[in-house]
Amino acid sequence: EMCIETGASSWVEARDGRGRLLLSRLVASGEELSLDGTLPIRVTIGNAQAMTLVFRGQPIDLQSRARDNVARVELQ
Repeated sequence: EMCIETGASSWVEARDGRGRLLLSRLVASGEELSLDGTLPIRVTIGNAQAMTLVFRGQPIDLQSRARDNVARVELQ
């Protein structure tokens, strides 16, 4: 399970291992989401510095994966 929490509005797109679109929208400030899907889940996050991503209970470091404040993460 993947959990997303944002401190400011952020664009999030997530696709599961079958290519199925799980989420593609602006996530509002303070909103919290949980997603399930077939691994690997590929996530693209705009405004990455405002986002917290937790996968299997562990926070994912988005800052080290961000370029121009957009993070691309593959969760396995």
